[in-house]
Amino acid sequence: MRAKGQGLLYQLKSFNFVFCLNMMHPILQIVLKVSSFLQTPNLELLTAIESIKSLKVSLNSLRNSPIDYQLIFENTEKMCKEINIEIPTVKKKTIPRKLDDNKNQHLFETKYDELRVLVFYYTLDTLCQGLDTRFKQDTLDLIHAVGMLTNLSTEIETTSYDLLSKYFGILTEELRAEVKILSAIKTKTPKGTNSVSVFN
Repeated sequence: MRAKGQGLLYQLKSFNFVFCLNMMHPILQIVLKVSSFLQTPNLELLTAIESIKSLKVSLNSLRNSPIDYQLIFENTEKMCKEINIEIPTVKKKTIPRKLDDNKNQHLFETKYDELRVLVFYYTLDTLCQGLDTRFKQDTLDLIHAVGMLTNLSTEIETTSYDLLSKYFGILTEELRAEVKILSAIKTKTPKGTNSVSVFN
């Protein structure tokens, strides 16, 4: 048990671990904000879709921001100096340019570049790919169309009508006519995207 504890302590007191802490902090802040927002009671469908799109944009923006990465790395260096953790140099690995070529080239010249590509980019790319897999664009388009429909919006795009028509087997002209009729009714109509707004 003591040996395991010492091994864990050794891992915690490493430059890579401190870097990951600093890297994950802004990422998790963004994810947590959206996650909490999506769990809000009575959240409308269209608003939820926009928050997911904003999350993807924010993560991509973080990935492509040299300033944000530089700040993460500099904070890591500062923390490591304060707690006497050695800042390692990059372990230069060599790979052949071609199988039949004897000349070699280094992958990374600095720890800064190594962590940026192998850890920072990889983490954010994995998160964005996960969002793309879970929330495919055609699914988002369909949810957006349904959200506009349930709100009886008169600004539904033609592409949304076509998508709803194809998915539910309803004639586009009939769907347009029904939306116009319902939106013109003077009495209160059950707008919204959740059972609370419909039945209460």
